Order: sequence, then C-alpha cells, then structure tokens
Amino acid sequence: MVRHAPLAPTGSRLLARLAFTFQVVSTFGIWAMGPIMTSHLQRTEWYYWSIQWFLHFQFNGWFWFAAMAIGSRWAERHGVHVRIDGCTTALWVVSALITFALVIAWSERLPIVLGINAAGVILQFWAAWRTLMAMRHARLQASVKTTRWMRILIGVMLVSMATKIAAQSAVSIPMVATMALTLRNYVIGFIHLNTLGSISALLFAHALMRGWFDDRQPLVRGGLLLFITGYACSELLLFAQGTLFWFGAGLLPGYYWALFSASVSCPWALACCSSLASAKNPRKRSTLTRVKV
Repeated sequence: MVRHAPLAPTGSRLLARLAFTFQVVSTFGIWAMGPIMTSHLQRTEWYYWSIQWFLHFQFNGWFWFAAMAIGSRWAERHGVHVRIDGCTTALWVVSALITFALVIAWSERLPIVLGINAAGVILQFWAAWRTLMAMRHARLQASVKTTRWMRILIGVMLVSMATKIAAQSAVSIPMVATMALTLRNYVIGFIHLNTLGSISALLFAHALMRGWFDDRQPLVRGGLLLFITGYACSELLLFAQGTLFWFGAGLLPGYYWALFSASVSCPWALACCSSLASAKNPRKRSTLTRVKV
C-alpha cells in the first residue's frame, strides 16, 4: 500500500507510514524490559509501564493508524473524497502520544497526570470530530459503493471509537479513575473497544470490500451477525459486572459461562465467514457495482 499509493503529504501513504512508525515505537517497551529486569526493577512501576507502553502504542498507534490507512486507501481507489488533512492527522498523533498518561495514572494518580490525559482525550475527540465530518461529506459517494453489511460494520467501528473516547473522558474524573482503573472488567472492556470493536469490525468490512467474503451468502451474513452480537454481549457483560463490583454488589448469575459464550462467538463468526472462501475461490467482485445486498 505504501509503494503504490500516490506521493502526497496526506492520505493513506502518510497514515501507513505513521502506523509503521508507531509499530517501531511500541517495541521500545519490549526492549526496555531487559535492562529493567537486570536492574532488579521487575516488580516496580517501570516494568509495568514498559509492558503498557507496548500495548498502548500497538492499540492506539499501530493498529489505529493502520485501520485509518486501509479505509483511506479504499476511498482513494474508489474515488470517494475523504480528506483527512494534516491538522487532523497531527491531532491523532499527539493524542496517541499523551494519552499514555492514562497508563501512568493507574499507579500514579497525580493531578498533572490526569490533566495530561484529559488534554489527550480532548485532542482525540477533536480529531475524531474532524474525521467524522470528512466522512460525512463523502457519505453519499460511499453509500453507492458499499453494501449494507459494510456500512453496518463501519457503524460498529465508529460507535466503538466514540465509546472509547467517552470512557477515556470519564477517567479524567478522579473518583471515576480510581474505580475504573482498579476494576479488571473495565480495563478488559476498554481494550475490547479497540481490538474487537474498532479494528476487527473494520477488517471485516475491508474483507467484504475486497471480495474475500461474500455477504450475499447466508453463512457469511450469519457469521457477521454472530460477531456483532458476541462483541456487544461481551461488552455489556464486562461493563455491567464492573459496575456491580463498583457498587459492592455480587457476581451476576452465570457470569463466566455467559462471558465465555459471548467470547467464543467471535472465532465462530470468523470460521463461518472464511469457510466459503477456503472451500472455493470465488470470483472477485467490484464494489463499484454492488449497491444492494
């Protein structure tokens, strides 16, 4: 994608380069683990921060910018004018850098750390707003070149992104931060907003756009519905149980079995979608002519 993209200061080429840059930056946390352990700091905040550095810039840097690059590249190839300008890109980059303060806030709940995270959330919200406005202007163009299931999956991605930003905004409140950052259910649910809600939904949409999955097949539609349902149920269970723990209530009846059932639906969804693709080599369809499901 980097090689064949047009030479331009913005667009998919820049987003792809930023994605690979963040991938390299994320590995600094792994490289730091050796010196930290040899310095007998493996049980300190430094060891914990090095792991979270890797995870933070994987999720909020490498994964997110790669997802935007994929979407931007599709728009460029199909004549859909989604203009993510330099200011919007800079806002995404700066917000990804300084929201690492949220990780530090888990162990060092200082006002300045929470303030930096709040500033990062504001910048992230601003970047998201500018991106959504750019997508809104191209909505009519995109609607005639995508199918209903593509739009549903993109909607899941956008809702997950908005929920993620709202969750980070809530953590800026000290009382909420104290509870949210110590409840594992909230932490796992927050990570799933990135990995399942934003990234996986966009990858499913990309697979439909490239013709890897055929959403005219009932099995593929069932798999996509299973993925969305499983993801939504797992998020509801995680946040509901975390809230009950917050208020001192007990465990939901059958919570672990329900969470297992919701979670296992995601790999089953992928199996349903990919089974037809592996069984035969369907002809690739151009999304330019696919208007109706």
